[in-house]
Amino acid sequence: MVDMYFPPWLSLQWLLNGDEEDSAVNRALCITVWSVAGERLDLKVDEMTRCLDVKRHVAFAWRIPEACQQLLYCGRAVANSTPLHQLDGTHIEFTMVVSTEEVLQDLQCTRFSTRKKAVETLAKLGPRCGDTLVAAVGERLEDEAHSVRLGAANALPKVAKKGDPAVMAAVTSRLGHQESDVRWAAVQAIAFVSNQGDPEVRDALLAVLKDRSWVVRCAALVALQRIAEKGDELVYNATYAQLEDHHADVRCGAVRALAQCSETDDAATIFRINACIDDEEHHVQMAALMALGGLAARGSPTALRALASHLDDEDPDVRWSALHFLNDLSDLGHESARLAVEAHLEHEDLL
Repeated sequence: MVDMYFPPWLSLQWLLNGDEEDSAVNRALCITVWSVAGERLDLKVDEMTRCLDVKRHVAFAWRIPEACQQLLYCGRAVANSTPLHQLDGTHIEFTMVVSTEEVLQDLQCTRFSTRKKAVETLAKLGPRCGDTLVAAVGERLEDEAHSVRLGAANALPKVAKKGDPAVMAAVTSRLGHQESDVRWAAVQAIAFVSNQGDPEVRDALLAVLKDRSWVVRCAALVALQRIAEKGDELVYNATYAQLEDHHADVRCGAVRALAQCSETDDAATIFRINACIDDEEHHVQMAALMALGGLAARGSPTALRALASHLDDEDPDVRWSALHFLNDLSDLGHESARLAVEAHLEHEDLL
């Protein structure tokens, strides 16, 4: 299959004139790039184009980052800065091979920005990464720079196969790391590299809910909802227990997680979420109201009644938020929400 790609800066006049030469402008060159697998990409470029520009076109067409490409001309690697006019002829053929040696070196660079860029490059390379590169990305979960750890957590799901034993071992081994940022990065990654319903991963994340860092506990709540099977009682009960966590952000996460993992009109769950509106922290109250609104939008009459009951709450912020969510539901066509709002407004007018 032949791909014909025209660089965006190529003039319409040149396209119309075809091979017509104009001595007042630079020569136009035809470039053919072959992959080792036999793929072909044809380009029409200016003679002042550099080899790096050719790599950019290849990256756009074949989704292979420039840093992972090596262009061979007559069997020899060509430097990025080389202008094409230094090569012979008006029709130049390159062979492109994937090379990650430079990226592997950048992962060890003392500058964190270089390591971060290397991780992002491998994420773009995706499944083409072999075991060595996947392991190298996993090691960056322990990088001293937060942005590199985050980049590694985001890259692992793109470069590794779900449930890959080596990757799972690398990630789970870091759930108990002494640095909380490393544990957090491992939790972020494990949610995307593990298979749905994996009992070993589930049990590992349940243990993380007792982590001494509230940030790690919050991440574990999100990860559990991603990997747990619907109706998993162990996950549900552990999530419910987090409503008593001493940190408000964890309680917020637990409220959102309960709303996500429960059945739409589960009265027990709605009762527990509704109780959180009495929380001492304002943003926990708001998270609970939002969760009730979400459940009501999914069709829960119990959640809608619970939400409407707060139209007369003694806290003005709670009253206003309940009215706001009910208004949104009314706009979405929920008749019960509209009637509750109208009844509340009529009552207000009477007062």
